[in-house]
Amino acid sequence: MRCQAHPWCHRTGQPCNAHQGKGGSDKVQGKVDATWQLKHAAKVGGEPSQYLRVMKEITPYRPEIRFSDVDAYGVVHNAKYIVYMEQARIHWWRQAMGDGTWDWSKVGVLVAHHTIDYVRPVRLGDVLEVSSHIGALGNKSMDVHYEMTCNGHPVARAKTVLVCFDHQTQATIPVPEPWRQALAAFIA
Repeated sequence: MRCQAHPWCHRTGQPCNAHQGKGGSDKVQGKVDATWQLKHAAKVGGEPSQYLRVMKEITPYRPEIRFSDVDAYGVVHNAKYIVYMEQARIHWWRQAMGDGTWDWSKVGVLVAHHTIDYVRPVRLGDVLEVSSHIGALGNKSMDVHYEMTCNGHPVARAKTVLVCFDHQTQATIPVPEPWRQALAAFIA
């Protein structure tokens, strides 16, 4: 399994010192000292793919690429990426937030915006990994960033803006305080 804490390890597929049994700290792009025991997220640069991952083991989502996902050219249709993002977001949320003690039918989130940059095609049979993390946490909204890779190669980068919503009052609401507290540890 690749390193979740070192972005260059994730992008290049090359193991970092932590994977080679060399303890101690590593320089992350010469800007931030990071250790294998890092317990908080740190932002390195401005690009979502360069965020350090939180050391709590959040595994990437690995969707099965189905025949119905591909178009006549044999590549995954662009609209399917939004489905993968939604599933990855749910997968991430369950791991980050724990047992799900709140009722989504009362207070949930609405998708306000999606942005996707397609880098290279995904084909039937490819092993796709979708890593997710919280980018920014506003008063009523939050950004979720995604990095999609196949065999260590980037295939897409994306962002979703979610807005908290009270289903009973049919109105947007501030991010609930229990969510804010739990998500604070994951903001990159």
